[in-house]
Amino acid sequence: MKEKLVKQKEELSQIRTILQSLDIDNDERFQWGSEGSLQDYEYDLKVVKKDVSFYLKEDLYYINRIRQNYISSAPDTEEQKILEAELSRMKKMYNYKINYLTIMSHLKDMEDKPKIELAKLEKRYSDQIRQLEYERSRPIHFRQRTHEGYKRKIIRKSERSYDQKIKKTKKTSKMRKKKQLSG
Repeated sequence: MKEKLVKQKEELSQIRTILQSLDIDNDERFQWGSEGSLQDYEYDLKVVKKDVSFYLKEDLYYINRIRQNYISSAPDTEEQKILEAELSRMKKMYNYKINYLTIMSHLKDMEDKPKIELAKLEKRYSDQIRQLEYERSRPIHFRQRTHEGYKRKIIRKSERSYDQKIKKTKKTSKMRKKKQLSG
């Protein structure tokens, strides 16, 4: 298991170095809104990792071999011209494959996005409906009347208690005056 992880890490680092040595020309890449500028080495690395049917890894290794042979060959020879043409052809093919996979992933996202959004909306509204079904609410007019009536009741009670306090103080003051006058 550990050997497999080490091998995968080596392979990824090798692919990363090949990708960094490739001159990615964004003008040749498919531009999808703001995501076109994000197509760099890391983007390519993710696509290469996911790739199953387009043999992108093999293409990268082949491009790397061609580049090494191109560098090691004698300058201005027929072999170097052939290698240069093959290198150009492979870079174009690699870009076309990346563009195709990018378009397909965006189309798949566009296909899946409405389904995901619909599922989110369904869940949200079904939760709200379920919540409303279990909520026992009184009619609005009843609640308002009750609330206003409660307010009036409390106000009347406080006014009565205030009035009673005033009456008590008046009675006690009258009683004191009577006692003072009589006594």
